Amino acid sequence: MRVTRRGRPVADIVPASAAAGDDRMRELVPDGRVTPAARARPRRLAAAGRGPPQRFLAGGLRAGRRALKLYLDASALVKRYVAEPDSSVVREAMEEAGGWYTCRAGHVETVRAVGLAAGSRPSKAVAEEWPAFGIVEIDQALVEHAAALAIDRELRSLDFLNVAAALLPGGDDLVFATWDLPLHTAAGTEGLPLLLESLD
Repeated sequence: MRVTRRGRPVADIVPASAAAGDDRMRELVPDGRVTPAARARPRRLAAAGRGPPQRFLAGGLRAGRRALKLYLDASALVKRYVAEPDSSVVREAMEEAGGWYTCRAGHVETVRAVGLAAGSRPSKAVAEEWPAFGIVEIDQALVEHAAALAIDRELRSLDFLNVAAALLPGGDDLVFATWDLPLHTAAGTEGLPLLLESLD
């Protein structure tokens, strides 16, 4: 997947098979801070909301050959299962990413949001694909980090957990995907590379 900024290519996202080892994840998994994906990623879902991806920000992506780690909050994940504006952006990024990550609480948020928007059938697809995600566990250290972030920002509690969770695996190959404007702003302020440059 080619990432562009203002119409100019700035990086290529390569499939997971081209990725080098990730030392940070190797540290977090044995400590129980991150639960690795239990199975391989599913095949591409049927097209929803197809259209040209745009507004990609390559702030943290490098033009090298490392695979992207994609952290998705519920507002981004809903776009995988429900046809919405920018669904194609999420699906393409997930297709090309070397790994998908989210916070443990993201399951509840995503299943609920998908169920409200599209009913029980797409909600079952979320549950079926959930083992393909690397899960950042909610532990005392994560909660304390989220609480420290909460002092300076005006976000919901779960939003702080998402920012703290994305900062945990971190690295220059992790990109944060959200369609929630306050969360998008907070993630950018914390230095997380964002999938979209702006939310218009």
